[in-house]
Amino acid sequence: MKYAKICLIASMIVLTASFATAQDEPIDKEELKTKIAEWLPGMADDDIGRRNSPQQSLQKICFAVGTPGREKDKATVCEVLVETLDADMKPPAKVWILTQLEWIGGKECVAAVAKSLTDGDETIRDAARRALENIPAPEAGAALIAAIPNSNGELRASLANSLGPRGEDSAVPALAGLLRDRDTAVVDAAANSLSKIGTPKAIQSLKDALRDASDQTCTPIAHAYLYCAYQLRLTGKKNEAMAIYNDLTGDKIPKGIRLAAMRGKLNIMGKINP
Repeated sequence: MKYAKICLIASMIVLTASFATAQDEPIDKEELKTKIAEWLPGMADDDIGRRNSPQQSLQKICFAVGTPGREKDKATVCEVLVETLDADMKPPAKVWILTQLEWIGGKECVAAVAKSLTDGDETIRDAARRALENIPAPEAGAALIAAIPNSNGELRASLANSLGPRGEDSAVPALAGLLRDRDTAVVDAAANSLSKIGTPKAIQSLKDALRDASDQTCTPIAHAYLYCAYQLRLTGKKNEAMAIYNDLTGDKIPKGIRLAAMRGKLNIMGKINP
């Protein structure tokens, strides 16, 4: 997933440089709406090859307005894309529009994108979730959290996974609640995201959950808690890391994690090399 994002970012940089000159004229909203309306059928063509030209036409504009100094034009493009989301279109076209908002969208796009989290098409729901994961506005994180109570199964786990990379402490209460979910995949995703957030509140929530964890959920929670200790040790917070390692030495903890915790303790004590 990270490799795919790196490749996409690299392609954005190359394409932006290539098309900036051609697309540096101010964006006319009505003209853009007309163009997108013309491109929509092709963007949703059953033949993937025939989708390429209209999709790339839209993407070139989005790449261009994503460059510094084009904030006004970017706002115009986002406004048109948000309005277009309400149009009747096939999934491939809506997914492509959501993907553009993933890279250039701001808080003004959040409400419209969040509506697609309840779409009947799985690819649209997933594209909306990815967009909210990457839109750099706290409103996007709040939208992901708000969607959790009405979700279940794979979607709920995906929502939990999306909150981790955002690193927002405001997500901790919702994620902590998911550590008691009946679905172990959801518990795994929530624990993983809490370990990525890694704030004192997030770490405490893992500690508390570990105490009452079932045999099925103990492993993902303990593993996430162990990762927190590793991160604390790397940043020089050895006392905090040691406290976690001590918590992970009980009989309830899976053997592999107990051994890893013991190694962490020995490392802090200087008895083995990192």
